[in-house]
Amino acid sequence: MGVAVMTAESLSRRNQLTWPAIAAWVASGLILVTHPLSLINLFVEVRPSLVMALVMTLVAVAFASRLARELSRPAALVFCVFVGWQLVLLVPHISNTYLSYWSSLPLIANALTYILIPQVVCFALGSALMREQQTEARFLKILLWSNVLAVGVGILLYLIRPQFFIAAEARVFKDIASAYAGFLPRMNGYFNSMIMGGVCYSSIGLLAAARGRIRGSLIFATIFAAGALLTLQRASWALALLCLLAWGVKGLIGALVRVRLRGSAPATLLTVFALGVGLLLAWRFAQQQAWFNIASGEFFNRIRLFDTLVDERRGQWEVAFALVRSHPFGVGLGMVSHKAAEVDGLFPYAVTDGNFFRVLAETGVPGILLCTIVIANAVCRAAFARRWEIAIPLGLLMAGA
Repeated sequence: MGVAVMTAESLSRRNQLTWPAIAAWVASGLILVTHPLSLINLFVEVRPSLVMALVMTLVAVAFASRLARELSRPAALVFCVFVGWQLVLLVPHISNTYLSYWSSLPLIANALTYILIPQVVCFALGSALMREQQTEARFLKILLWSNVLAVGVGILLYLIRPQFFIAAEARVFKDIASAYAGFLPRMNGYFNSMIMGGVCYSSIGLLAAARGRIRGSLIFATIFAAGALLTLQRASWALALLCLLAWGVKGLIGALVRVRLRGSAPATLLTVFALGVGLLLAWRFAQQQAWFNIASGEFFNRIRLFDTLVDERRGQWEVAFALVRSHPFGVGLGMVSHKAAEVDGLFPYAVTDGNFFRVLAETGVPGILLCTIVIANAVCRAAFARRWEIAIPLGLLMAGA
């Protein structure tokens, strides 16, 4: 009887959940499931991105009616036009164009499950959960803890470098593994370094936007700052430093005001002292590690040669511009994506290190305009509503892209 009552109460509470609350839990689940998938990938190849694409597809099927209603809202009009345009751009896969020669069913399936369906799922869930600040706050809290876990484990693997992690890097990087090891340890963890960089600087932005409302903000910020540094991603360095400086200046001004009003100088000085000691101990520990000279040398090389941040990818971007000049309406969804890079004939055309350039090549001028409007609209709406926890991290991610 007791079990039946508890079950009934549980079903009752579940039935009372609003769609934004359901969207928040589903979005949180999608984020959390990446951790076991990516960890398993360190031991055996499971292709987490492929599995996540399938999971997204299942979510789209399970919540098809709710997602459709979400997309029918006036605020989703531009996004729906963008999705419609991308669907139209599946036609070049079977039309008589030069790139379509290498098209295949797996490439078309990848365009749908890896590119298009996740866009729809993420947009619909995000627009739903943002309608209720309570559900939005719950989602952001789960997101933050998820990011702390990813970066914390990444730093741990960076420090101890177990044999299974070295073997995983050799499997992932294949022919360039030895060259990559030349300036290791670059922090990857169980996400790659570019993803980890984005996680770090967007999380610092989230913490800064929360205005001290998150317990342990200083500890979290230190973890993310260390992670951003160790990824050796220069965009991550620049954006993380920008956030930390802005946050630090604001915090310093606030601390000076509190000292003046409340006379809390001893507590403030003690906090600054403890932080300084912690950083000094971390620095001394790093200097004693065998990899310190290699890592520090690469670090300063990347500062000294900062202009190569663009030069290293210029070839891919020139390909994107050449494609859009010859195909102003796009060469087809997924035709120059990461999956296309695995196809021998398409490999020279793959634009894997510039999301906006890939969108430009695949969807043409109409596609990049629609994509920009969708993103700008999301950032502006969050900013006008003073929901900086959304606006600042999203803006940082777009800058990093």
